[in-house]
Amino acid sequence: MKYPALNRKNAQSVKTFEISGFDGGINCENGDYAQDGSVLIDCENMYFEDGVLKTRDGFCANENSVTEFLEYNDRVYLPFTVSETVYYMNSKPYSLAYSCTGDDTEAYLRFFLVDAKGNVSPAGSIYIHRVMFDTFYIPQNVFFVVASKIEGNGVFAYVARKAQNDAIYEVYEAQENFSEWQLAKYYVPTVLINGRGERYEQAKGYVELDYPEPERLEELNLLNGRYRCYFTSDDLSSIFRLPYENIDSLSSLECRLYSSSEEYTEWSIGPYENTATAKVAGADVYLYVNRTIGTIRFYTSTQDYSVPIMPGCKLNNIMVTTDTLQNYSKDSIITSKSAVMLNNRLYFYGNKMQKNCIYCSKITNPLYVPESSKLYLGDSSTPVTALKVQNGKLIAFKSGETYRISTSFDDSTIQREAVLPESTLYVRGDTMSAQTIDNNIGCVNEKTIRLCGSRLVWLSGDKNIYALATTTYGNTTNIYRVSQPLGSRIKEMQFDMEDAFAVTKDGKYMLFLGDTVFVMNYRVRGFGYSRTYYAEDDKLKSPAWYIWRLPEGAGFYGASELGSNALIFSSFHSGNTFYLLTVSGKEDTLMNYENYENVTVTFPIKSGLSTKTIEFGDQTRLKRIDSMFIGGNSSDYINLSITDGTKKYHYKMKFGSGADVIKTNAGIPFSGGIGLSLSSEKPFAIRNIALKYKLLADRG
Repeated sequence: MKYPALNRKNAQSVKTFEISGFDGGINCENGDYAQDGSVLIDCENMYFEDGVLKTRDGFCANENSVTEFLEYNDRVYLPFTVSETVYYMNSKPYSLAYSCTGDDTEAYLRFFLVDAKGNVSPAGSIYIHRVMFDTFYIPQNVFFVVASKIEGNGVFAYVARKAQNDAIYEVYEAQENFSEWQLAKYYVPTVLINGRGERYEQAKGYVELDYPEPERLEELNLLNGRYRCYFTSDDLSSIFRLPYENIDSLSSLECRLYSSSEEYTEWSIGPYENTATAKVAGADVYLYVNRTIGTIRFYTSTQDYSVPIMPGCKLNNIMVTTDTLQNYSKDSIITSKSAVMLNNRLYFYGNKMQKNCIYCSKITNPLYVPESSKLYLGDSSTPVTALKVQNGKLIAFKSGETYRISTSFDDSTIQREAVLPESTLYVRGDTMSAQTIDNNIGCVNEKTIRLCGSRLVWLSGDKNIYALATTTYGNTTNIYRVSQPLGSRIKEMQFDMEDAFAVTKDGKYMLFLGDTVFVMNYRVRGFGYSRTYYAEDDKLKSPAWYIWRLPEGAGFYGASELGSNALIFSSFHSGNTFYLLTVSGKEDTLMNYENYENVTVTFPIKSGLSTKTIEFGDQTRLKRIDSMFIGGNSSDYINLSITDGTKKYHYKMKFGSGADVIKTNAGIPFSGGIGLSLSSEKPFAIRNIALKYKLLADRG
């Protein structure tokens, strides 16, 4: 704000100077003296809203969210975590959550549903026990996907479990009403149709055959490597070459010979086996698989068995289902950080195996990740740290790079005229590409990324906070810094970057760093544009920052969002009991364990503000503040401190009944500028401050 100059002809008259503009928040960037829109140098547990600077809302514990365990000496393998994945039940949204606890011999991976108020209800569990003395596969990574149903309710948990140097990678689907979780059924693609035997050309001339050309239909599923392929018998061929070599010795091979679309003879070769037998027209026919070169051979006890043409199923009458070790990426996909949904696609990112790889599947077929539906992003030594959606665009982050990901939206299915014994509806894979948005700025910790309005905001590895203005790549103003007003406050803090997290609520971006929360009001005209934009327009404002302090022993370790509500994660009782908090109320309310029971503990919110040095009036004259009027409200005393740089004056004030203005008689002489500090042990609000002063004389 602009401070008015005084008319020196009226030097002895009482002047009025008003201090307002608290909506600009803290500004450490423009020095120690107040300037336009830059009044506050500090602000503890307050924020500007509805025309006043007021005490923040409390962090309120939800007693219905307490998740505890019978044995408090149980080991916590995975803390209680509320994901960003939402499941709708009876039209009501719920966030999916998990935790894993146990001891050295068994563990429970528990699942939960969390509503927007933070109420937690159980949603089934998976029991894990020690198989052998040295083999205890403990969950190391869990994330959720909500997609089309396969054999349950369409909620999938991707679980990576580890035992020393060994690991198990599994996907579970919840059953209706979350009664239990069962291993999900992966999609088995049809990779070949119209396959031919090794003597097809000879048979073609012998019995005048004219079969359709062999065709590669679907791609391998990177989740499991299992596939299906079809061949057509020709009366001469006994050997058929599979589309892939290196058949997994741990897998089975099933082969069906169809005599009609509904009747078939089946051979089943088990793991570590190579042969099986079945009756064909009353005779014993053997099937042999060469797992190394990928062929099957039919034979009898005396000679090769030439598979006859089947009049009831003339084409594709031999179906083989098996696994290959080629391009197997199940471990990479299931160790992903999470999956993001956009345009009916799922994008998996942040895995621990192929660190710079993003995978894609369709919502309608979530457990099919085609070979072509993967993208390697940048250098393989730097992982993809985050994947977010902004304005309908997919944005990928690495530690020092930001990309926009594009997907080719091919037809999702292929309809074939060829008559096959099985389904004739097949899935086509998508392909992805990437364009660089910025090759210097990225994100280390995805827990700090939040969508603020239509812009992504995050804390970077250089301890600056950035916003993504536009997803158009190649523009140097795409990403801009929004933390300038905080000066070096974040840079000077000592904290573990991995422990940082953020959440949004009511237009506020809240970044948690230890016991301090940096709060940005992003609902200002001009947010989303770099300073080069709003510096040219006085009506545009940069985001305003405020600083909050957490109550001692809060133990907050994460956050999530559901609808318009923010859910904060915390723990107590030596970290074995978990609960959620919402941002509401007039006090901070935490959970604790006292006298063998869980209790709530309240903390008053001490709040206050400090201004920069404010200069007003004729700077060549001495001045005296006679009185001060403070507009606002409070239920308790407010402490006021005034300093002229050399002396401090302290006052204790309280609003009268029904009054919204406090008058304080000061009588403070000063020669330069002054600084003000106000604080209270109870919530209060400040609208403006008016100073009544007189000019006394020229400075000696």
